[in-house]
Amino acid sequence: MNLSFFTRGFFTVNKSMGLNLVPYLAFNTSSWNPVATPTSLGYPDNQYSNMNFAGGIGVNMPVLDQGLLAGGLSFGYSSYSDKSALSSGRNLTTTVFVLPAFNLGLEWPFTDWMTGRVGYSRAVASVKNNTETTVGTIVTTYTKGTQVTSPDQTITTGLGFHFNRFSIDGTVGEKLFKDGFYLITGKQNELFGMLSASYNFGK
Repeated sequence: MNLSFFTRGFFTVNKSMGLNLVPYLAFNTSSWNPVATPTSLGYPDNQYSNMNFAGGIGVNMPVLDQGLLAGGLSFGYSSYSDKSALSSGRNLTTTVFVLPAFNLGLEWPFTDWMTGRVGYSRAVASVKNNTETTVGTIVTTYTKGTQVTSPDQTITTGLGFHFNRFSIDGTVGEKLFKDGFYLITGKQNELFGMLSASYNFGK
């Protein structure tokens, strides 16, 4: 079972500057209780559940006539549970609290059909892990720590290609900047880390 909810709003706070306030809320919960079949030969598998909640507020505004600047501050909470369906086994619970999560992005149209983008993202997370193992006796292991998001994904760049109502957007592969283009270095790298395609029916 999976249930997801996401809402976002745009509120203009300064018409002359084109400054918009953008709050958002997101919620997701899922559970999975698989059972091996036939049951005479198998046994119940672990029971899994996951819950995520996030919210934040950001701003966006035009810059230098054609550009767009956007940024925001947000927080998040997630919990994951992996419980044994048997009387003996391992029960794992992990919770993550993220605050603050900061992001900033800028896009600029190079031509009518191509847009360049650059972004910055950083977050601090508090992580708690609790593991309970039952094999004759109960052994509990608890860990807690704070970590910062990976620096490999702090700065990202991307390109967007627009052909009338059809668009292709992608993030440039991170290793491309580290190792260089194949024609120069001879190292094979993915040009795009992620690609998406969209079609605007209302345009």
